[in-house]
Amino acid sequence: MSAVNRLQDQIPALQTSIGHQKKRNRRILQHITKTKTAVRKLQGTCNELGKNITTTSVRLQRFIGEFHNHQAAARERMEQIEDHQTTQDQRHFQLYEKAINNSADISQLQAELDDVSQRIDEISEDKERQSGNGKSQDDITLREEIADVRNEMAQQHNTFNEFREQVNTEVESLTAERQATSQKISASSQLLRQGFSEQLTLVTAS
Repeated sequence: MSAVNRLQDQIPALQTSIGHQKKRNRRILQHITKTKTAVRKLQGTCNELGKNITTTSVRLQRFIGEFHNHQAAARERMEQIEDHQTTQDQRHFQLYEKAINNSADISQLQAELDDVSQRIDEISEDKERQSGNGKSQDDITLREEIADVRNEMAQQHNTFNEFREQVNTEVESLTAERQATSQKISASSQLLRQGFSEQLTLVTAS
């Protein structure tokens, strides 16, 4: 068999091989085209995500800034309220302490006056027994003066007791006001945190 005949016999096989190669090349080109299309879509999605992330980050930073501002304002207000309440507490405590001290002083003076009055009575009775006469005008006048002083002291003592009760009432009212204010501040802080969480959820979802 000549070389020409051998080549002719191989031509169909070569043509078949070339056809398979062309089909494979077309499939590869189709995959490449699909891959390029998918890559372009992915790049578009990435760009869109990048824009969304930037927008979300800006909004999130703004909400965080607003939250911190509200938190700082609430904290400053709480400090002002605490300072005011502390000042009020100190003032009421000083008044209360003064009332107690004055009441104690009045009680002591009353006891001293009672002792003096008793001694005067004893001295007056001794004079009466010794002289056989009634009470002198000086003794009567002195007793009346002591009685007046004792009555005045008793009135002041009652006044200070009333003042002390008033201070107690004001202290109780101030304590109740502080508790109510603390509850309001706590509720406001809770609402602020809840609002921030909701805004954060909305920003994240968008």
